[in-house]
Amino acid sequence: MMKINNQKTSEQHRFVRSSSFALYGINTSESTGSLLLSQNRTNSTRNFINESSSSLILGHNNTQNIYHLKPRPPTSPRLNRRPYPKTQSSDDESRDCNSQSENDFSNIDDDIISPNLNDSFLVQSLVNSIPNNNALRNKKISYRINRDVKKTFFGKRTHFQLLKGSTPLYHTKLKKTKNVNQIFIGRGKQIHYKDQDFAGVLLACRDNTNFSLRDSRSAYGEEILTIKYSFKLEKQVWCSVCFMNSYTDFGRFLCTRSNAQLDFGGRLVKPSWKNMILEDSNHNEIIATMQVSRDSFYIDAESSVNDIMVFVLGISLFLMKKLRPPIKI
Repeated sequence: MMKINNQKTSEQHRFVRSSSFALYGINTSESTGSLLLSQNRTNSTRNFINESSSSLILGHNNTQNIYHLKPRPPTSPRLNRRPYPKTQSSDDESRDCNSQSENDFSNIDDDIISPNLNDSFLVQSLVNSIPNNNALRNKKISYRINRDVKKTFFGKRTHFQLLKGSTPLYHTKLKKTKNVNQIFIGRGKQIHYKDQDFAGVLLACRDNTNFSLRDSRSAYGEEILTIKYSFKLEKQVWCSVCFMNSYTDFGRFLCTRSNAQLDFGGRLVKPSWKNMILEDSNHNEIIATMQVSRDSFYIDAESSVNDIMVFVLGISLFLMKKLRPPIKI
């Protein structure tokens, strides 16, 4: 009887609620659903609070239900940071694998090599690092002068030939090499005294220590070049060259450099006191003489030096004998 009464009372309560909701225009089905949702939310919040309190009390970190926001680590200044590499798909990686292998500069320090550098800048910096008096900086023309002694029915003749590469430029021949007064210079491979067509006349005096180049008209024509050899206290032969007409870029006077500073650019040179470098007043190398054999010289000269001047200098080196130091009285 008690159960039946309780059911009746519950049904009466439901009827009263539904009737009251109906009076106010409220849908009972929607109201009951919202009430159930609110009850479920309150129950879930209570369970969450209980679980979190229990985890805090027991010292456990339940990471499945609680998400902690970790503080961001301190980063370096923006200037020192490097951008992160862009992510690529598998197709992009396969497409750019060859280019990355050929142009992989990730291991190069930016402080050592700048991306703006190129070959022309490197070449220019290399040229600027070479001193002005070095043979590698100033491009010179290379000559070769050969001496050839021939014996014929008319006697012995000494021939001198100047070559630029394989091209013969000037030629002369002498009956004797001592106490020579006049040396006539011809063009090409041969010289004929009957033609009287000379490129120049070289005068020698004082036991072949002083030389003077004159124009092609006669031995008493206009003087073009003088060469003088002397002995210095440094136990070396001193050579001085004077150009009478200062048409060259380096001035009128040239003199030899000290033997301690001779540098022929790694070329094989026979040890000789006739190996010398002629430089101007600014210590720039103009002419270099190098003996490669007993009867052959290499001469490197600036382009502003005339070919016949180079030939005259080579003849003077062959004719001049080794000087002796002056006798002290």
